[in-house]
Formats: sequence, structure tokens, C-alpha cells
Amino acid sequence: MNKDVRKITDGAMMCAIVGVLLVADRQLGGILAGYLLFLFPLPMVFFATRYGWKPSWLTFTAMILMSFVIATPQTAVYVVSEAFLGMVYGAGIYENWDRRRLVVLTMLIGAVISVLTTVVFAAFFGYDLTADVTDTTQMLEQAMKQTGMAMPANVDLASLIRNVLVVSAILTGVLEALVTHFISMLMFKRLHMHVAPGKPLLYYFPPKWAGYLGIAGLVAYYYSVYKPLANAMAQNVFQGLGMCAFFYLIIMGALAFVVIGTALHPKSRKWIGVIAFLMMMIASLPTAVFGFLYITTDMHQRMLKGDSHAAEDE
Repeated sequence: MNKDVRKITDGAMMCAIVGVLLVADRQLGGILAGYLLFLFPLPMVFFATRYGWKPSWLTFTAMILMSFVIATPQTAVYVVSEAFLGMVYGAGIYENWDRRRLVVLTMLIGAVISVLTTVVFAAFFGYDLTADVTDTTQMLEQAMKQTGMAMPANVDLASLIRNVLVVSAILTGVLEALVTHFISMLMFKRLHMHVAPGKPLLYYFPPKWAGYLGIAGLVAYYYSVYKPLANAMAQNVFQGLGMCAFFYLIIMGALAFVVIGTALHPKSRKWIGVIAFLMMMIASLPTAVFGFLYITTDMHQRMLKGDSHAAEDE
């Protein structure tokens, strides 16, 4: 009986926390939902991690009803979506799912939520995607005229910008899911909740086919930019998937630099991370190529074995 009472109390407390955030969001003009959306999954992460799937659905339903009563319809949809993400993540922890697969699933849910709210149902959420594309295209064309630069005649700038906006929505959802994951890990430690530790980032390594798929997407992206396809749908698919593959290889290249740099100079770990971030910003294409080599060769395994000449031999 005491356990059931504690479960009900915790569920009510999580709903109350979300309610306070929603009231504060309305008073602040939507700032919390606009910039701190990653906070809203945390109550459901806590509850689902402690009690699992079945009790979480009742709490999740209560949050849905409360959100549509307190918040605007747009904010309520945001909160309900993020609460669902938190419930899936927390229940996955409770069920001892593989941590890497759980994080990937969370990122996929975050990406889908972001695309639905930013692109598919843009008008409902107050976005005018067509107007944004038009304004951005005009700004870039004006900037290129002032600087004396010229865009190649075969490049469809409007289509390229539209695809960039869609890909940025996907990446925003992925990053929000990652932030939720990292904050959840900190929350578990602070609340002394026993959670099986995940493998260090040093030991993460994707399958080789992911590297070949990434480089194929990168080639398809550049091909679609300089030789646009006749079919508009195929053109958008090539550019969108190519951009995602490009960013994936960039991230893997930065991770490769961190892994190799940490193996060679363990005491310089902090500076290595800063340099890897600068590489992503300044030399994105070489970083992506390095990420491809990191995935498709045995560089990772040799670094873990302590071979200090692995990078030189590749």
C-alpha cells in the first residue's frame, strides 16, 4: 500500500512540476518552451525510470490533460511530445534496454517531433516556411552582390535553403534528445538513483557500413548541388540525406580526433575537445573525410590497444 501511495504522490509531483513550468512559460511569453524545451521531458524521465511503462501512461495522460488546460495549444503539443520522449527514455532505463540503442531511439523521436512541429505542421505553430526561404534567399543574393560573389547558375538556392531548414530541424531534435540524455544522467547521480552505467564514449564505434553510407550520402549531396536532378522530389531527398550524412561524418571525425588525441596525450583531454570542436567549425570537409576513415579502418581498435603509431600507419 505504501508503495502505491508513493507512486501516486510521485506522479502528482511530476505533473505539478510541469504545471509550474507551463504557468511560468505563459508569464514569460513562451521563453521556456522556446529555449528550454529540453527541461520538459525530465519529470517523465524521473517517473518512468522509477516505475516503468504501465504507471507512466497514467501520469502521461494526466500531463496531457493539464497541458491543454493551462497552456496554449501550440505549447501543449510541444510539452506532450517532450513528455512522451521522456517517458520512452525513462522506461527504457527501467527495462534495462541497451543504452546506445535507447539514445538512438530518443534521438529519432526528437528528430520526428522537431520535423513535425517545424516543417509538417509549420502553419499551426506560427511558422511560414515559404516566407523564411524567400527572405533568406533574398538576403544571401544581396550579400553575394555586395561582396562580388556569384552563385553557380545550376545551383537552385531556394531549394538548397529549404533543405537546410529541414535538416536543421532534424539536428535540433537530435541535439535536444542528447541534452535530455546528459541532463538525465546528472539527475540520476544527484538523486542517488541506481542506473546501470553506460559505456564510455571512447568505446563507441559504429559499423563500417555506416561509414560507406555516409560517404555515399556526401557524394550524392555534392552531385545534387552542382548538377541538380530533374525530379524535384529526388533532388530534395539527395540534398537532405546528403546533409545528414555530412554532419554525421563530421561528428565522427571530431570523435575520432578526441579518441586518438586522448590515447596519445591523456593529460590534454580538455584541450583536445576544444580543438575537435574548432575542427568541426573551420575544416568541416577534412573532418568528415577523417570520420569516414575512422569508421572504415581499424584505427579505433588500434588506439584502444595503446598503439601510439596507429594514426601514422593509416
